[in-house]
Amino acid sequence: MPKLPVVSGMEAIRALERLGFTVVRQRGSHIILRKGAVGCVVPNPKIFR
Repeated sequence: MPKLPVVSGMEAIRALERLGFTVVRQRGSHIILRKGAVGCVVPNPKIFR
């Protein structure tokens, strides 16, 4: 089985937005996205650097 690619938090957010998720809120370095009743939390620690 091949290894998964390493993606940054912003790349993951862009991909999820293309799938229909929207950014609901952010608390610290964790960005919360939602699509209907389904939610997803993406950590993005490099946002403050």
